[in-house]
Amino acid sequence: MSWRNAADDPPVGKCTKCGRSTWDKSSIGSVDHMPQPSGVTCGGTFVQNLDWGAPRAKSQSSVPAEPFAIDAAHLTRQREFSLATFGPGVREAGVIDHIRKELVEIADAETLEQAVQEWVDVIILALDGALRTGVPAQEVLDAVLAKQQHNEAREWPNWRTQPKDRAIEHVRTREGA
Repeated sequence: MSWRNAADDPPVGKCTKCGRSTWDKSSIGSVDHMPQPSGVTCGGTFVQNLDWGAPRAKSQSSVPAEPFAIDAAHLTRQREFSLATFGPGVREAGVIDHIRKELVEIADAETLEQAVQEWVDVIILALDGALRTGVPAQEVLDAVLAKQQHNEAREWPNWRTQPKDRAIEHVRTREGA
């Protein structure tokens, strides 16, 4: 993995269409292929960022005024797209196989943008897998929230003492929490 943490340096460029930042100098002049909330690829061009930090006029940005949120309507749309495109059924083995391939692509990513795109693929595939179980979209969202709350309530080891290349698992209790 050769990409750097975005917090290390200011961005070197931005997309002319969606305003997304890039920290990868080799992206300057290239097309932004990041999928937008509408599902279509952005298609803007990354240009060198000469005015980073300067306020942008509203007319320069095509970013929606309201931030995108994954809600039940979005997941229902995703389910409809997936069923029409990849066919009906649980397809668990196929979804897992695809997630494994995306994980390899994350490890092989050469830029932060590539890594983020591959992580987003994993998120979409995981949601598709959950939706293919037949659970309603809102129940999937409720399960995400419940799992986050459950994880927050668990006891975790001090991350400073854990190897950086290994999973950090919660402290196991006798009750099997």
